[in-house]
Amino acid sequence: MEKNLKSPIPHLALSSALIIIGLLTDSLSLVLLFALVPIFIVLKDSIANNDNPIKYALSLTLSLVIGQMAGFLITENSFDYLLFIYPIGIAITTSLYWLVKKNLNSNLGVMTLIIYWLAFEYIALLINPELGNYFVFGSLEKLSILNISTITGFLGYTLWGLASNLVLVFVLYEATSPYKVKLRVLSLIYAAILITTPLWLSLIWSIEGDNISRQLMIDNYSGLHIENTDYLQKGEWLGRTSTWIAVLLTIYSLVKKKISK
Repeated sequence: MEKNLKSPIPHLALSSALIIIGLLTDSLSLVLLFALVPIFIVLKDSIANNDNPIKYALSLTLSLVIGQMAGFLITENSFDYLLFIYPIGIAITTSLYWLVKKNLNSNLGVMTLIIYWLAFEYIALLINPELGNYFVFGSLEKLSILNISTITGFLGYTLWGLASNLVLVFVLYEATSPYKVKLRVLSLIYAAILITTPLWLSLIWSIEGDNISRQLMIDNYSGLHIENTDYLQKGEWLGRTSTWIAVLLTIYSLVKKKISK
């Protein structure tokens, strides 16, 4: 099959620009719900054409680095080498997704990518809680209307951001045409309902408890005393569960690859 997308560079530039907007403007943090769509479309296209997606994983990494670096320069924060650790981890995450996709033909589909991404963020918290400052979808906490993190933990923002981006990829992409010219109205409606679910649930569902802030998450995993006893008990349960599933998927994938030789 002939490749539809000749170069990831325009997509990288667009994703980088959207990430910068989402990270730096409180009122426009919703942009992060579709900021990675261009890069994810390139990744999906590479898989559909049986191409090695490593260079696209690196494109994703670079777009995250550019976005985060621009944030540091504009806000005049001091430089920190941790800036690069998070995007590199995401590149590894994307590569593991490709490994599982190739060896297992898993029905989980893009859920695998979400699982690995959440697992990486959880492991990053355990290794160095300060890495939590670089979780890109964490900027969605700026939306004061949201209160889902009380239930999901802070990584609920990552789940929402990734799911939204990937749903839009399914709406926009098909193997014969990277960007559908005629979008199906029903698909757009379904996508809009799913993407906005945390918003309208926050409006109609009264959830007891305070939101989990980025700093509260970092303090908790730094071993500092926090008052939120409910969060102490649950922690980042989404990330913890995803880590166990990711480990099992990776082991199973490697075993199957070995047997298949």
